Amino acid sequence: MPLILQDINQRGTGRKSNLKNTHKGYRLSLSASCWGGIKGMLISVIMPVYGVEKYIKDAIESVLNQTYKNFELIIVDDNTKDKSITIANHYASRDHRLKIYKTPENVGLAKARNFGMQYIKGKYILFMDSDDTIPPETLDKYVGCAEKFSPDFIIAGYTDLFLTQKEKLKSSATTLIPLKVYENNRIKEMFAYFDLITVARFACNKFYKTSFLQEHKLQFEKLEPVEDICFNLNVFNHAKSLATLNFSLYNYFHRKTKKTLSEIYDDTLFEKYKTRLNRIVDMHKNWKINSYKNYDLIYTVYFRLILSVFTKILKDKHLKKDEKNKLIRGIIKDSDTQYCISNIAKPSRSIKIFIGLLKKERIFLIKLFILTISFIKTNFAPLYLKLRHQRDAGPTSGK
Repeated sequence: MPLILQDINQRGTGRKSNLKNTHKGYRLSLSASCWGGIKGMLISVIMPVYGVEKYIKDAIESVLNQTYKNFELIIVDDNTKDKSITIANHYASRDHRLKIYKTPENVGLAKARNFGMQYIKGKYILFMDSDDTIPPETLDKYVGCAEKFSPDFIIAGYTDLFLTQKEKLKSSATTLIPLKVYENNRIKEMFAYFDLITVARFACNKFYKTSFLQEHKLQFEKLEPVEDICFNLNVFNHAKSLATLNFSLYNYFHRKTKKTLSEIYDDTLFEKYKTRLNRIVDMHKNWKINSYKNYDLIYTVYFRLILSVFTKILKDKHLKKDEKNKLIRGIIKDSDTQYCISNIAKPSRSIKIFIGLLKKERIFLIKLFILTISFIKTNFAPLYLKLRHQRDAGPTSGK
């Protein structure tokens, strides 16, 4: 039986909703004015804090200024050394909805989130980074959907905001997904596509039912930067119902800090991306998903991550040319990379070019390919993301 029986505009009328039952899920034809206005359930917002004294004011105020008022904001002090908690205490003294808890020691983002979960009282959880913000209507829209359809979790769109080194907005790009509800196996079938279009790999653009997370004992592992996708993979594994909202409900800031401007390549990054790949492939085999399209999407994401690893290697000014070439060749010859090269059936044009260069180990051309893409991403980020989303929405995307 479908989860949704009524359009949210027809609440209490007994009329059936305007839904199209397709193999993709239940498509909802609703306008933004339908959402919000349902009050009652308590929402828990979990915000780990460490070293964000420049940004935490905006993050906290974006929560306190929500049009939906029934929430608690759980600040997790991960033993920060700056004035972040002093700022948080200022707001906590004026608003009882803000509560601050301190970890016994610095544990990192993943464990700080887990630490915060033990104090929540809300029916749904929203995770938030302390250097980002959420639009004023975020909780209203999530609650409207949660009250009506009661899904195990909700995925929404988000906006990337690219800042200059002087903290000025340079450009922005919004990622949206259709408004739908998915059930049971269809949720699992959509994972690879949602990962491809980047809406599955973050925790902060989602709204999780507390009882669902508790029932399946779902927590974050310390696997930065793949902790969110590994957590969400387990969420997809257990979920029986999922709703997606075609609104941007999270603002993700990309800042050019001194750290990002002088990047040092982390040699554990590639191993973590391999862990990511293998967990996703193994889970799909466990789900008995045999379509080559799903695996092509998985391999495509892996190649994109390899591109990002190569980019970090090339940008590391501490590495010599021979060291960079050795690292790149090692990744090319890795068994997982070779497996993806051999098994991808219908790669996109750009991935096909990249694979061709990998097969022949054309290091100079690989570098040129990477630097070209990096230049476009850095200087024309919105256009790059727009073109990539249009390409990903093609016939092989699984939509």
